[in-house]
Amino acid sequence: MPAVSETELEELCIVSKVTVKSESGAGYQGELCPNLNIAVTRAEAPKCIRCWNHREDVGSVSEHPELCERCGKVVLRSLS
Repeated sequence: MPAVSETELEELCIVSKVTVKSESGAGYQGELCPNLNIAVTRAEAPKCIRCWNHREDVGSVSEHPELCERCGKVVLRSLS
């Protein structure tokens, strides 16, 4: 089990998605962590208008189709 979850890394790095893989590959390799490769790609998912994260779950809350599930729940909770 990793010390930090993918969700925590997403929040820490302020990015839409983090995928941790234990395999070698192309990408940035830092001097301080020679076994760590980091690859960055553009998100393909739609963008939530509230949090600005690109997430696959945008549109999953029918009352707020422009929001991701997390933001949709927050908005619905604040309105009730």
